[in-house]
Amino acid sequence: MPEKLFDIAANIRFGAVKAHLVNQHWVESASIYSNLAIFKTTLDGQEWQVKVPREPTQEDLYARGVADAIRVIAALRDEDPEALANLLRKQVIDIHRLHLPTTTANHLTAPLLQVKASVDSFADLLREAMFEEAEFDPKASSAAFSQSCEFAHTFSGSFGLSIEAPINQVALDSMLDGGVTPTAERRANLRISKGLQDLAAASVDGSYQMLQDQEETGLTRSMYKSLMLMAPVISSGRFEYEAYWSPFLLQEIPTPRVRIPAKAAELLERAAAHSAPVDEEITITFVGSIEKLQASRNDLLEADPDTKVFKFGIRGRSTQTGNCILTITEIQSVYRQALAMHDRKVEVEAVCKVKKRARGWAVISLESLREQGPSTPSLYPPTVSTSE
Repeated sequence: MPEKLFDIAANIRFGAVKAHLVNQHWVESASIYSNLAIFKTTLDGQEWQVKVPREPTQEDLYARGVADAIRVIAALRDEDPEALANLLRKQVIDIHRLHLPTTTANHLTAPLLQVKASVDSFADLLREAMFEEAEFDPKASSAAFSQSCEFAHTFSGSFGLSIEAPINQVALDSMLDGGVTPTAERRANLRISKGLQDLAAASVDGSYQMLQDQEETGLTRSMYKSLMLMAPVISSGRFEYEAYWSPFLLQEIPTPRVRIPAKAAELLERAAAHSAPVDEEITITFVGSIEKLQASRNDLLEADPDTKVFKFGIRGRSTQTGNCILTITEIQSVYRQALAMHDRKVEVEAVCKVKKRARGWAVISLESLREQGPSTPSLYPPTVSTSE
């Protein structure tokens, strides 16, 4: 088996292969193996089947199984296996392309420190964008997202960097029946793309207020700071950006290639200086009522009590946040306590660490949860460490 095909196959997720097969009218059949899916099709009166491993429990065997399936699929359609493998790998990623200023006419080199600053800046940008969009545990989710992104390659025509950002295969696997809801990862990538287009437009008018008006869906104060790491690149007036979206999630918002004007660097500094400060994590006492329960008691019976987490909301207020809804993600034992409080229709008092987001507040950790009242003991186990 060609080594390159094997290497590409190791990075292809089951959902991408399944989606491709379903689109080509293959039908999944019953399998006696829990980690092996079987798909069948009929071509010119002859039945064909491929076996595709579901999870990479053993990396070499997984890669070999996926590669074997690709070879069969490609042969039946007279396609190049490596080209098909690359297509499948890109099914579950969004691609950010950064065009950097070069030091030679043939675009072969760029200043080393500017390249490093651009990569560092974009890594920060990905993390901050995901913090704004994460539904569960934003602090951990944003760190995991930035770590899962990969530096792909440079491309011809300019000195360009490609950064591949996954759009959450686990969520996508559940969309194969027709769902189209953007994942948090896709929303984070969109926030970056829209934010850079906003920056280009605002720079033409020289209006940092125009940039701030878009903070709910575009760049935030923390993202301004991330971009300021590559100020020398932006100041050149030759920095360009474009994005390519995974076909798994159709994207109707246009993403033209944009050139960021040189004065955008100054605009970022002004926008950051005039934006509301981004608070660090603060501890608040939040009083309100429990709502937005994710799961019923029947759902809890089927869940792993040690690993499965559930989401619930508290509608109320604190001095720092004012009136709002806090979304909290907790293990089953704590969720059961919240469910009981909800059933009793009591006011609750939650002590938690939070951080401001462009839209609302993110709960970093829940420290105590009790029915409101000075003499009521906390129902939250003090030894458990949790997050949003």
